[in-house]
Amino acid sequence: MSEDKEKRIPPDHSEKKVSPGLEEALSKVDGNKSRLARLCGVTPQSVGEWFEKGIVPPRHAKKIEDCLGVKRRKLNPEVFG
Repeated sequence: MSEDKEKRIPPDHSEKKVSPGLEEALSKVDGNKSRLARLCGVTPQSVGEWFEKGIVPPRHAKKIEDCLGVKRRKLNPEVFG
């Protein structure tokens, strides 16, 4: 095997860009994903998936906007942008 092939590192796909609104919402609950989950009526695992995907599903964005004041367009710019 050539030296070039040995040095190749596969791309890291785990670093998904998280929407600024999702980061803002998390900061408003002191960085506590479980608290954000309770606020939205979902499991902490669901909130973890939002961070993996980088956005909040539209059906939950309204709840966060109403409770925390984070605009829907910041939580899911693909839908509300």
